[in-house]
Amino acid sequence: MNDLVVLAALALLHFVIGGLWYSPLAFAEAWMSGLGVTQADISEARINTKAALAASALASFAQAAVIIVLLRQISAPSIFVGLTLGAAIAAAFSFLPMLKDRVWADRPWSVILIDAGYELVAASVVGGLAVWLLV
Repeated sequence: MNDLVVLAALALLHFVIGGLWYSPLAFAEAWMSGLGVTQADISEARINTKAALAASALASFAQAAVIIVLLRQISAPSIFVGLTLGAAIAAAFSFLPMLKDRVWADRPWSVILIDAGYELVAASVVGGLAVWLLV
């Protein structure tokens, strides 16, 4: 299968997992509660939604690309290795920096765990599927 097609599909999957993760179907209420905001507060904040979605899509693309490159470099022998590498990347480059936020900015644990949980799940899924589709 074409590497760019797989990369685009895995990046899109990572992005979609985020959309579901932060939706009312999953953690939207708990996340907003942890931040002390309501949907009305977010709507009134005049957030540049297009820029926020573009930044999220770019981050999803970059994470999927790095996972794919690393899995190719180590010739990952199994889907388990892909899942584990995705989880390790999420832990090292998402959870641990968020932990600094928790300590320095006194962010609530609920927000840190929701945000880090998304990164962990999305990167693990991307890693496992990347091995299955590419390696």
